[in-house]
Amino acid sequence: MKCFALVMLMAISSAASALDCQHPNSTPENNQCAALDAAAADTKLNETYQRVLALFEGPNDEAGRWYPASTKASLIAAEREWIKYRDDNCTAIFNNYKAGTIHTVMELECRKELTDQRIKALELFSGPG
Repeated sequence: MKCFALVMLMAISSAASALDCQHPNSTPENNQCAALDAAAADTKLNETYQRVLALFEGPNDEAGRWYPASTKASLIAAEREWIKYRDDNCTAIFNNYKAGTIHTVMELECRKELTDQRIKALELFSGPG
């Protein structure tokens, strides 16, 4: 988890430099590009999640919320569990590849892939944003 945060910070701080993610030339560049992709997916996830949560605001009628109030509570609980699952699963992948230089990219790609899947699942509530 600390490694992920460090890689994300490095990627964001160096994003202004001339980084060609279509043709990375080194392991650090691969890590930076993967971190940027994971960060973009995480941003989209947060936007989607906030948009879905907003569906539960306002009156419970045809013009407002059409979900039972318990749906919001269930969604919040599911999101917390999903984040734990994603983090634990991708940490396991990191540990599986720990002996090689690819371990960071594998973890970040896991995070991006699972985050993209979660975005699609959240969009089932209201459609794409």
